[in-house]
Amino acid sequence: MAPLRFPQLFTVALSVYPAHVAIAALSCAAVIAVTFRYRGARLPATSAGLVRIGAGFFTLLSLLLMPNAIFIAALPLAWMAVRAPADIDDLAGGYARALLPTLGVLEVLQAYPIAGTQASMAGLGLIPIGVLILGDGMRQLGTVGASVRALKGVGWAGPALLVIDVAAVAILALTSVAAFASGTSLAVPGAQQVRLPHRQAADVRQLVAAIEQDCSSFMTLPSMGSLYIWTRQSPPTPVRAPIWWLVLDAGQQEQLVQQLQSAPRLCVVENTQAIQMRSMGRPVPSTPLVDFIGRSFVSEGTYGDYVLLVRSP
Repeated sequence: MAPLRFPQLFTVALSVYPAHVAIAALSCAAVIAVTFRYRGARLPATSAGLVRIGAGFFTLLSLLLMPNAIFIAALPLAWMAVRAPADIDDLAGGYARALLPTLGVLEVLQAYPIAGTQASMAGLGLIPIGVLILGDGMRQLGTVGASVRALKGVGWAGPALLVIDVAAVAILALTSVAAFASGTSLAVPGAQQVRLPHRQAADVRQLVAAIEQDCSSFMTLPSMGSLYIWTRQSPPTPVRAPIWWLVLDAGQQEQLVQQLQSAPRLCVVENTQAIQMRSMGRPVPSTPLVDFIGRSFVSEGTYGDYVLLVRSP
């Protein structure tokens, strides 16, 4: 049942602005108008094709800025992929046209309750939608007569998107390679290939060395599982919840205190910055396990954002 409480414990909302709401409202109005009032009316093929190309182009470009929430502005355009233009062959088929937009809209819920790396996953379903809309528009313009042959030059949209995508990936790759080359190897078990800024890497190495010297076992506040890999130690309890001081009730924490009291050379590793981020600015409450740490441990040393606590004399 604990995961059901998570939205009340830690939530980072997507940044949805009034412009996003306005675009969604206009798109909804367009759907209603097309479906009910202007069902028999048709835009000229040229105009309809250009609108589709613009919508598809915008949808795909918005995904290059992930995890920026601009893709929320492209989401209301997904309805345009549901039905193929009347004057072209429907290569996708009705089933795919019903399925892809539905999945794309539902996938955006992946961003809740925690928007961060999940935002990129949330926008993943928009890729086939944008491709479908763009392809419909380009093929629709291809049916236009020779009198508007100049408009067929909009065929540059596909190649242009490819060039932009390749350029974006190349820039990202060069930036990542440069950052990796300028970093220092973490040089701890399980993370030899990880590179960080020199000072940060040195802090982690010193923390690992201090744990290996002073601690037979340790717990972390908040939960930081990587430290057990780096130190080749096993956690003293099976608790894995990152914000255990909020997830575990008083009875569960009391049981953990009883287990930990007899642990020899037990230490605690705190990361104040991580605590503040996961608590969303709220103070850490007084709970059995938090109080046990506060009264039984003292600081042995500070290593960047980490503080190593050892048993008080």
